[in-house]
Amino acid sequence: MAEREVHPITIVYTESGMCLTTAVYSDWREVQDAFTDYKASLGPYEFDELIEFLELDFPTDPPFDAWDIRHLAGRTHAYTWAPSSDLPRGPGLRLGSTRGDSLRLAIDGFQFSDDHDPRKRDSWYMVEGEATLDGQAWEFRWQALTCDTPPLLVGWLLRLEEWVTARSDSDPPKPPWLIEPNLQFPRVRQANGRAEISVELNLEFLPPDRRNGRRGTGNPAVLTLRATAEEVQQAAIDFAATIAQYPVNPAASRPVGPHD
Repeated sequence: MAEREVHPITIVYTESGMCLTTAVYSDWREVQDAFTDYKASLGPYEFDELIEFLELDFPTDPPFDAWDIRHLAGRTHAYTWAPSSDLPRGPGLRLGSTRGDSLRLAIDGFQFSDDHDPRKRDSWYMVEGEATLDGQAWEFRWQALTCDTPPLLVGWLLRLEEWVTARSDSDPPKPPWLIEPNLQFPRVRQANGRAEISVELNLEFLPPDRRNGRRGTGNPAVLTLRATAEEVQQAAIDFAATIAQYPVNPAASRPVGPHD
């Protein structure tokens, strides 16, 4: 039986995590061009050299174990990422890194929580969260999602996780259409074994200095969230947990205004 080829591995440090890859680069400048949030890179290392380096650099809690590295070394142009330890704090969906672009999103009740008519009570969710962009962090809270939409977002995130895991060349799954412009997901692509998710925050979800006195929906705050398949899956699970705290009538909800 032929012995499986073992590929050298390059370490790439980025603003949003640490990557090991068997992709071949001519020099560090080519690595920098491949990773938009690049900070530094080392290597390439042979398997035993990399194990020794990580044991010296992370004596108590290495970000990758020997099995991860051996599995990676047997594949060409492959990537593995250490989970981000710098996610936003709090409940709900958490993607990105607070050192770069990040988003936390959670369901925080009903807009018409005291209404006796279930059609009205179950029409709009309050959405709360926080974001970071270009070194600025801010919080927001608004009735931005109809009650039928958050479960669809969870389903989209789970399909996105499958798409990233498969490293498919097909188009990414489309997010559900959102009636309010506060939150939109206009673009998704794959890069270096992760999803890059563009998020537009508008109106009441903008930073306070851009929100006050604002009219119209032009010039949203645009985040780029980079996440592994595992991080996308966890975001879906954590967002679903906040939805479950505010269950709605199984009948389809409809947008309702304050005077309906």
